[in-house]
Amino acid sequence: MTINDVLVKNLTYYRHNMELNKTSFAKVCGVNRTTLENIYSGLNTISLTTLEQIADGLGCKPSDLILDWDGELKK
Repeated sequence: MTINDVLVKNLTYYRHNMELNKTSFAKVCGVNRTTLENIYSGLNTISLTTLEQIADGLGCKPSDLILDWDGELKK
């Protein structure tokens, strides 16, 4: 599994847990929907600035988004 695969898995976990569609999730994350879609599809790699921005919006650490986990995110 690539780091982008892990990121997408973790973003999906947060989005489903928050019961948001992708547009609303992008707003919470502080990025536009197109940026988020490009991350999900693998078209764009994520910058550290964007990773930090998304983590801030979700109230987690950037490392929570890129580390593989076994079903429980530690906060």
